[in-house]
Amino acid sequence: MTAAPTDRSDLGRTTGRTIDIVATVLLVLLQLAGSFFLGFWALFFSLASDGCMGGGCEEHGIEFGVLLALATNLAGLLLSGVGITRGVRWYRLMWPWPVLGMLLLVSGFWVGAQVVEAAVP
Repeated sequence: MTAAPTDRSDLGRTTGRTIDIVATVLLVLLQLAGSFFLGFWALFFSLASDGCMGGGCEEHGIEFGVLLALATNLAGLLLSGVGITRGVRWYRLMWPWPVLGMLLLVSGFWVGAQVVEAAVP
């Protein structure tokens, strides 16, 4: 039977890595929930055209706003996936990537909503 090693220099790195992994998993779950929620609500942007019976609405603007909100949703998920994979492979921090993905998701949703609002009189 061998004794436990007395060198504890690697203990801080493994603890930091564990915290990074736990934080990343929690943030990814939060991002997935937000992605589902905002993606679902982005589909309702097309209902803004209900009041456009007499014309005056820019229908291409409504379509662009919906597609922008959904595309940034997908782009945020892809950004997180690529960044986390990079972090796992090269032992880098992983938790910033879901945060960046959520920022892209929320900003794209907001800009898409503003485009739709501008397209409807």
